[in-house]
Amino acid sequence: MTKVKATTAITTKTSPIFLLIIVFIIGIFAAIFYPSSLFIMKEVQAQTAVSFPCEVTVDTITGVRETPESIAYDPVNKRMYEVNHFDNTVSVIDTISNDVIAGPIPVGTFPEDIAYDSVNKRMYVTNFIDGTVSVIDTNTNTVIAKPIKVEDSPQGMEGIAYDPVNKRMYVNVFDNFVVNNTIFGNSTVSVIDTTTNTVNDTIPADSPFGIAYDPVNKRMYVANVGDTVSVIDTTTNTVNDTIPVGDFPQHIAYDPVNERIYVTNLNNHTVSVIDTNTNTVIGKQIQVGDGPSGIAYDPVNERMYVTNRLDDTVSVIDTISNTVINCPIQVGDGPSGIAYDPVNERMYVTNRFDDTVSVINIADII
Repeated sequence: MTKVKATTAITTKTSPIFLLIIVFIIGIFAAIFYPSSLFIMKEVQAQTAVSFPCEVTVDTITGVRETPESIAYDPVNKRMYEVNHFDNTVSVIDTISNDVIAGPIPVGTFPEDIAYDSVNKRMYVTNFIDGTVSVIDTNTNTVIAKPIKVEDSPQGMEGIAYDPVNKRMYVNVFDNFVVNNTIFGNSTVSVIDTTTNTVNDTIPADSPFGIAYDPVNKRMYVANVGDTVSVIDTTTNTVNDTIPVGDFPQHIAYDPVNERIYVTNLNNHTVSVIDTNTNTVIGKQIQVGDGPSGIAYDPVNERMYVTNRLDDTVSVIDTISNTVINCPIQVGDGPSGIAYDPVNERMYVTNRFDDTVSVINIADII
């Protein structure tokens, strides 16, 4: 594990004005030989003009396996469970020492997402190719029984979220394909009874990806890649609302203080905010970094943390004002999943392309 100071801007040793002059000269030269490069120059100038130093302590955990994707917290043992997509395993991180311990735990083919069952103290892992869910006993760090068969031949298993009231896992089954802009297939949200570890219900869905639970209204909110969010009543297991959001929604997180759902929109680099009392989008979409994907809530400071996969940063949203605060936090290559450690007040970020996990000390953020 290494520790660095994340800096996402020009340091105080280099004058921003000097850099602007250099960029301008390069732009004029490039425009003579390749005029379209003027657009690049304008983009660089805009980014340089608004940048400023960002001092946040970020630890880097190595020792995880290939393509870390998603991550979830075990509050009993104070551990993070991190999914290694191309390694078909789950790594276990001790959040006290930030060392990788136990495992890696073998699961199914191309594991995608992970969720914690607080009643039985287990982790449930969706396996993208197998159409199964693996169940890990967090006391022994072993897979229990056989994987739960959800679908015979799905295109992909995606997000998963836990309903502690009914003791169920809700699993997104992305079973669609596109031909000539027409969607074919039969995507669903499958419901697993965590007492018996069997599928007891299947809900029709529209290309579901991320999913999160609203404990107040007892609903699941499902991000559909067709630019909507479906609302599932977990009492009846029926879809009772569909909400339009941004372009290519990815993941979802719940704000229990303001009773809102936050949705990352990958293609237009924004976050949509849904009032769960009215199931309507409130305010304008919040502009974050490039390619927002994962999202997690900090209940102490009432903030959302968003991983930006295409610019290797994490954006911080103040959920009171719904504005981005501080500056983008530099993490590893291709940040994807994110999870909150309430004991040490840290965010853990999986970096898909350099096989590391970044640990953000959120106490550094003003």
